[in-house]
Amino acid sequence: MRLLSISEPFDHPDFLYEVKFDGFRALAHVNGHHCQLVSRNGHVYKSWPYLAEEIAHSVRAHSAILDGEIACLAPDGSSRFYDLLFRREWPYFLAFDV
Repeated sequence: MRLLSISEPFDHPDFLYEVKFDGFRALAHVNGHHCQLVSRNGHVYKSWPYLAEEIAHSVRAHSAILDGEIACLAPDGSSRFYDLLFRREWPYFLAFDV
């Protein structure tokens, strides 16, 4: 299908929309008070141990796996990928599935 240029965003009551955050997709494996952040390729993220610790202490279950995005957020809630990439700001874990 060819791209179509339209003047206004598509909006319809039969459709739901989610905000797209630019960051790193991750699974948070929580076990007790320990959390390991893992990429889709199975690599362990070691750059944010404090984020993993916060997740582990925030989840009120002995074990869980959260699917989400690691992202840095601007004051307006939009994501800032380069702040995350260059470790300029505090990252957040935005979970969208358990």
